[in-house]
Amino acid sequence: MPKINNYYIRPMFLPALLANLLVFTILYYCYWLIQNDKSFYFSIVQEDNYIEWATTWAFIFASIGCVFGAVRGRIKFKDSQWFYIGLSLFCFIVAMEEISWGQRFFGYRPPNYFLENNFQQDFTVHNIMSKSFRIITLKIIILGYGIILPLLMLIPSLRRILNSLKVVAPPLELIPAFAATFYTYHVYPWEFTGEVIEFMMGLCFLFTVLFRLWDLKQTEGKSRIIGQLTTIFGAALIVIGFGFGSVNFANHNTKNTSIIQDACHLELEAIKRDFIWKSNQLNSSLIKNYSHLRLYQVVKRYEFDWMYQRQFATLTEQGLPQDRADFFIDPWNMSYWLMFNKNKTTGRVRFSIYSFGPNRKRDSDHWAIKGDDIGIILLDTGLKRPYVPENEQPF
Repeated sequence: MPKINNYYIRPMFLPALLANLLVFTILYYCYWLIQNDKSFYFSIVQEDNYIEWATTWAFIFASIGCVFGAVRGRIKFKDSQWFYIGLSLFCFIVAMEEISWGQRFFGYRPPNYFLENNFQQDFTVHNIMSKSFRIITLKIIILGYGIILPLLMLIPSLRRILNSLKVVAPPLELIPAFAATFYTYHVYPWEFTGEVIEFMMGLCFLFTVLFRLWDLKQTEGKSRIIGQLTTIFGAALIVIGFGFGSVNFANHNTKNTSIIQDACHLELEAIKRDFIWKSNQLNSSLIKNYSHLRLYQVVKRYEFDWMYQRQFATLTEQGLPQDRADFFIDPWNMSYWLMFNKNKTTGRVRFSIYSFGPNRKRDSDHWAIKGDDIGIILLDTGLKRPYVPENEQPF
C-alpha cells in the first residue's frame, strides 16, 4: 500500500469508496424523503429526534476514537499527540452542543442568561452567536479541515511541517464526502438542511478517525480490506441504531404527573386570555400565512410587553416561578410555542399555543396537536374572532 509518509497510509480503494457512499446515501435519502414523504422528513430532523441523536453518537464515537489515537500515537511515536486530544475535545463539544448538554433529555432549566440571549432558549453556546457567524464557522471547518488540509498534505514541504506538528488530516480519499457536505450546506436546498449536514459531517469525522487509527495499526493485505469495510459499515449502522435507540429511550424518560399537566393547562388558559384580550391589536406581521415561534421570541420581536402585566404573569402569585414567567417556559422547562397557519387554498386559519409536553420534544405538525404535546386553540376555520370548539378544549 503506497504511503504518503511515515505517519499516514493511503486508504485502500474499496473502504474509501464505501465511506463516501454512506455519506452520499444520507444526503440522497433525505432528498428522497423531501420528494416523497415530507412529514416523515420533518419529524426526523426535529430536535431530539433520529438525525440529531445519530449526529451526536457519530461525534461521540469520533471523540472516543481520537482518545485511542492519542494513546496509540504516544506509544508508537514516543511523543505527545496534541492534535488527537484537541480533535477529541472538539468532537465531544459538538456532540454535547447538539443535544444541548442534555437539557431536554434531563429536563433541567438553563441559566437565565441562555433563556434571554439564546434564540432557541437552550443550554448551547453556538446558538448565542449570530447566524452568519455560525454559518461561516461551519463552512470553514468543513472546507478547511476536510478539503484544504488533505490537499496541503500532497505538498512535500508542507507535509513535513504538518507531520512534525502531529496534525491529524483526513485522507485525501474522503474529500468527496466533505465536498458534498460543504456544497449542500452552501446551497441549502431544503428546510432543515443544516440538521442533515451535521449528520454527514459527523460521519466524515468518524470515518477520518477510523482511517487514521488503521494507519497506526498498519495491517496489510486482504484482511485489511475486509476489516475496514466491516468496520466502516458497522460504525454507520451503530450510529444510526444508537440514534433510534436514544429517541425511543428519551420518549420514556418523561416527567408526567397530573399536577404538572394541570399546571400546564392553567398556564395555557392564562396565555389564551391574554391573547384574546389583545386580539384586535396583534401585530399584522405576525398574522401571516405561517408563523411558528417560541412565545418569548414573539413577545420580544413584536414588543408584546403587555404579556408581562396580564393573566400569565400574575400566575407567579399562585406559585409560578418568576423565571418561567419571564421567559414563557412550560412546567417541563421547555419553551411555550405559538403557531399561526393559513391555508391559501382552503382559506382555513388555525392559531394555537402549545407545549412539548412530558417528553419535551415536538410531536405536533403544522395543523394538529399530536402525541403528548399539550395545546390550546385560539382561532380556527377562518373565523375572525377567537374560538375554541367544545371538542378542541385544551388537549
